[in-house]
Amino acid sequence: MGYKDIFDDSFSTPASDKSEESSAVTPLTPEPEEQQQSKPLLFPGFGSGRPLLLERPSRYIQRLSDTASKVYAVPDGDPYGGVENRILYSPVISLPVFLLQGNELFANHDVLKYPLLNPPLNHAWDGSDISVYMLTIIAAYTSAGILHEDVDGDVLAYDVEYPLSVADELWNAASDWASEAAPLLKDLNTARLLGFALKSPNEETDALRALFESWDENRSSGEIIKAGKHAANLLRDDYNVFVDVEFRPFQER
Repeated sequence: MGYKDIFDDSFSTPASDKSEESSAVTPLTPEPEEQQQSKPLLFPGFGSGRPLLLERPSRYIQRLSDTASKVYAVPDGDPYGGVENRILYSPVISLPVFLLQGNELFANHDVLKYPLLNPPLNHAWDGSDISVYMLTIIAAYTSAGILHEDVDGDVLAYDVEYPLSVADELWNAASDWASEAAPLLKDLNTARLLGFALKSPNEETDALRALFESWDENRSSGEIIKAGKHAANLLRDDYNVFVDVEFRPFQER
């Protein structure tokens, strides 16, 4: 099964890769009348350029690795497997999620304000599916205006005081959405990764294989693509519940 079985001909590749930028966080200076409000922070290259959706396998892995290196380092003799072993690779989550162990060395104070390092105080993780939990946080924080991912692959966050609490009504709505969207995003993003790998097999096969093995993904290519198309149809109406960009399920950017 080839690339065109799932992707249309309008695929475009971004001219530049934001993951190559050296600074993890760029403070944005508010207008004078906004000085008393929260200061926005820009996290360049933290997003895929398609909110909630994954890019080609090698770029996805590199983006998460690069952002992790910008946020934290680990001490010599780290017993937890180094920087890479703290990254959550999940077909449900497109933004970087770091599973910290407590001994990390952070680049600066601002990186600690990356929203996904700060789960809500009143809705701690209960040991359930970590991907669904983080997707709930993304939905809740985006809806609350704390977090925004743009089509350039940047994440905009507001310098709020952490830890914070999320209203139960908002959290429950975000949780309901995430529970329904998670299996659809899993199927769609798995199909996207496969489709991009089919387009550039020499560059992408090894990265795709590593991801699929880590996720115990053993469906056939045909099954994955069929499930991805079905998920895209089901997700189409719900994608823009809090995402303000056009839903293009089979384009990288």
